[in-house]
Amino acid sequence: MNIIIVHDLDSGRSYLVTKAEQGTSEFDRHGIRLALEHGDVVTVGKTVFEHKTPLTLALEQFAKANGRRWKSALRSAWSDGCYPPDTPAENIPLLQRLRNTIGTF
Repeated sequence: MNIIIVHDLDSGRSYLVTKAEQGTSEFDRHGIRLALEHGDVVTVGKTVFEHKTPLTLALEQFAKANGRRWKSALRSAWSDGCYPPDTPAENIPLLQRLRNTIGTF
């Protein structure tokens, strides 16, 4: 699974996508495609498309370990601070930072 974090620096809003079609505008969809193509962080104008960074890799690993209900498991971990036992300790601060960046989804 590829997860991209889209950060709109103008609005301060961030959101997660797994494919370009989930972008909220054609501009975002283009940036998402570029990030997927390059496998890196891409900045287009005042929007940052984060892909294959330690944060997105930790999120992808969490999603893979928790299956279809990974978002629910992550929301639960964010609310009570109890991550599933198979979550690597080094990923927990990254996932908490994500919560502080985008809030819950």
